Amino acid sequence: MIYLDKIKKIKNFILRKSSEFNDQIIKKKYTDYQNHKINFIKKKSIIWHFATPKSASTYLMKYIDKSAMENNVDIRRIRALPDHNNRVQEISLDTLFFFIKNSNNKNFLISHVHSPLNNYLLKLFSSNHKIIIQYRDVIDTLLSLRDYMDLEAMNEIKEQKLFSSPWIEISAKNWVKLSSKEKNNLIIHYYLPWHLKFLHSWSNERLGAEVIYLNYENVINNIDNICSKIFNKEVKKKNIYLTKQSIRFNIGQDRQNTFNEDEILKIYNFISFYLSTMNTNIENIYDLKKFKKLNEN
Repeated sequence: MIYLDKIKKIKNFILRKSSEFNDQIIKKKYTDYQNHKINFIKKKSIIWHFATPKSASTYLMKYIDKSAMENNVDIRRIRALPDHNNRVQEISLDTLFFFIKNSNNKNFLISHVHSPLNNYLLKLFSSNHKIIIQYRDVIDTLLSLRDYMDLEAMNEIKEQKLFSSPWIEISAKNWVKLSSKEKNNLIIHYYLPWHLKFLHSWSNERLGAEVIYLNYENVINNIDNICSKIFNKEVKKKNIYLTKQSIRFNIGQDRQNTFNEDEILKIYNFISFYLSTMNTNIENIYDLKKFKKLNEN
């Protein structure tokens, strides 16, 4: 009986060690394959486009598509996200690798990623890449986002389209019931922290790639010069026309500030607190004088 117990223990020990060894082999194979995909991506010519919402990012990407076609620029816009809607926008290495590997193009554009910088992204960047960071004035962004959510909520109710946001979890039926003040408070408290985190993350790191910072006014007023910088060649102005519907361009630069004094003060205090508690170079890419003037008034 003792002999059989010893045999059983030895057998269990061997099985356990064998299982651990197999796990190590699987983990190593997985790590090696992940590194292979990362190195593959690093060697490719890629333009990354990270943006805050409502910063004319759709307009920029649609214009780049048209300008590239008109100026014979070899570039393909590809997906790097497996899904959008209310999913947090984290780059998927598998999705990115699949679309690049199955393309005959030499240059790639990864667009419309609403994501702060993180350590995972840093692994993917190289000197073969360009990184576009697109953003917009805080007040205009908040106003535009509120108008956008109003419009999308009505579209869902009328046309049964999906209403979703990665920043604010609320149904279309509940959103339309809110007062203007309640909508403003939701956007200030839920979206604004993400906006500041985005700017902070992209202003502090050495990315190992060329970085192009674009604000809303740059894009609206200097679109052809921006395309020349992105393509590394002088582009010809081709009178490219884009419909407002195709680029989701609503009120644009003429939007009126409808926040009341208390809401402006709340936004200003939110930003001031963020700056006082974070070691950030956010002011290098963002002018806060506007908030100081608003607060003084």
